[in-house]
Amino acid sequence: MNPQPQQQYKQGDKVRYQNDQQQQCDGTVQAVQGSGQSAKYTIKNQSTNQNEEAQHSRVQGRLQ
Repeated sequence: MNPQPQQQYKQGDKVRYQNDQQQQCDGTVQAVQGSGQSAKYTIKNQSTNQNEEAQHSRVQGRLQ
């Protein structure tokens, strides 16, 4: 699955993002704080089942 760039993500979207260790991960958006380029997401990592925080700039796109 290739990520599809999108401006804003919402709860339940499956996304590809870069975590704090600069690793590319897939996960599901659990919560959104703010909007636009300043949005911050809580994403449940698909591999570890842990919630991680990611800034909008670190989300690479929605998975199909």
